[in-house]
Amino acid sequence: MISNTRRSDAGMFICVGTNMVGERDSETAQLTVFERPTFLRRPINQVVLEEEGVEFRCQVQGDPQPNVRWRKNDVDVPRGR
Repeated sequence: MISNTRRSDAGMFICVGTNMVGERDSETAQLTVFERPTFLRRPINQVVLEEEGVEFRCQVQGDPQPNVRWRKNDVDVPRGR
């Protein structure tokens, strides 16, 4: 049992049984640990004049690599907008 897994816990595991007449290894079992998305860069508040461009920057990491999408007032913003 591994409590509170970390990425460093990922790897190949083997169960080894030993008694007075010998030792036997199990087949290997692979542990993959996924990581929830975390923000490396979050969008910041901005003020612009009407008809000017504005760019919000956001950077997210995780394993597997997260997809990034934008929402405005709980509605997805179309790509390229």
